[in-house]
Amino acid sequence: MSLIRKEIRRGVARWIIDIRYRGKDGKRRRFRRDAQVQSRGAAEAEARRLLTQLAETGSLEVSSNERESEAPITVDEAIQHFLLVEMPKKKPSTQRGYLAILDSEIRPRFAERPIGDLNKDLFLRLDTELAESGLSASSRRNILVVLRRVLGSVVDAGWLEHLPPLPRLPRVGRKVARAMTWEESVAILEHGTDAFRLGALLARDAGLRASEVRGLRWTDVDLNARTLTVRRAICQGVEAAPKSGHERVIPLTGELFEALVEAPKNKHQPWGPVAPCSHGTIWKESGLRAAFQAACARAGITGWRFHDLRHFFVTDLFRNGASAPVVQKLAGHEVLTTTQRYAHANDDECRAAIAAVTNKRRNTPAR
Repeated sequence: MSLIRKEIRRGVARWIIDIRYRGKDGKRRRFRRDAQVQSRGAAEAEARRLLTQLAETGSLEVSSNERESEAPITVDEAIQHFLLVEMPKKKPSTQRGYLAILDSEIRPRFAERPIGDLNKDLFLRLDTELAESGLSASSRRNILVVLRRVLGSVVDAGWLEHLPPLPRLPRVGRKVARAMTWEESVAILEHGTDAFRLGALLARDAGLRASEVRGLRWTDVDLNARTLTVRRAICQGVEAAPKSGHERVIPLTGELFEALVEAPKNKHQPWGPVAPCSHGTIWKESGLRAAFQAACARAGITGWRFHDLRHFFVTDLFRNGASAPVVQKLAGHEVLTTTQRYAHANDDECRAAIAAVTNKRRNTPAR
C-alpha cells in the first residue's frame, strides 16, 4: 500500500502522507498530514523518515518540540519541489539547460545539505571554485541563477522564511562580436540542399531562430500582404511560444517572397511546415545544424553557426539604417539591450565615422 498520494484541494494538488499502524497499546492508529515539501520525491523521503521513526519508537505521535527538531529540508528535496512546481512553466530549451546544471553542478555539491545552510559565503566559495575550474563568467552566472531559482521556489512554498543575503551575480563582459558578410551568406545558401535553403532564407531574411523555422506553418504566411507571423517555436519536439513570449509580424524580402511563392504547392497544407526537411516533415533538433555545416563545408566557409544567419539579419538591418526599436520588434527581442549587442561596427565603419566628423569640421567655419 502506498504511503503517499496526491489530492486536489480547491483546484490545487497536494501530496499527502498517510500511514496506518498499531500503537504501543496495540490499537490501530492513523498518521495523516500534508508533506512538508510538495513534490513526490520529497514526500517519499519524508514518509521513509517517518517509517524509521516508527520502527525506532513505536509511535508517530510528536510533540511541538520534536516537530521543531525534525530533519531539515535538503537541497535535493528543494530541487524536487522546483521540478514539480516551477519547471513546467519554462520553455523546453530552458528546462534542458536547467536540468543539465542541476544534475552536473548543484546536486553533486549540495544534494544532502539543508537549504538553511545556503548563504552568501557558500555562494562566494562556489563562484570561486567554478572560476578556478575555468568556467566563464557567463557559465558561472547561469549556475548561480538556477540555484537562486530553486531557493526562490522554496520561499514561495513557505518552506524557507526568506532568501538569505546573496552576493551579486558575476558580471558578464560584452564580447567583440563579428557578423557574417553578405557574400558568405549567399555562398552558404547556394551550397545548401533544396530542403535546407528555404529554412536558411527564413533565418537570414526574416530573422527566425531554428526553433521558429521548425514552428512556422503555412497558416502563418500571408503572401497577399507579403508578411509572415512568428507564433510558435518547436524545441526537442515540444511546441511553445517564441522565446520573447509574444508573436511578431515580419514583412518579406523580395527573395524570401519569391522562395515562398515557388515552394512546392503540394506542401501548402494549412498546418504543414513551411520549411520541412527532405522527408516533408519538421526538421529534427540537429537537422538544420547539420545541413548548415554541410553547406558551409561545400562553400569552404568555417566559423559560423545556423544562428549566425539570424545574427546577419539583425546586423544588416542596422547597417541599412533601421532604428534600434524597429530592429528589436522585427527580431523579437524582449529588451533593447539585447538588440544593441547586434549593432556591430567593423573597423572600416569606425574609420568612416571619424572621417565624416573630421570632414564636417573642416567644412564648418569657426564662429
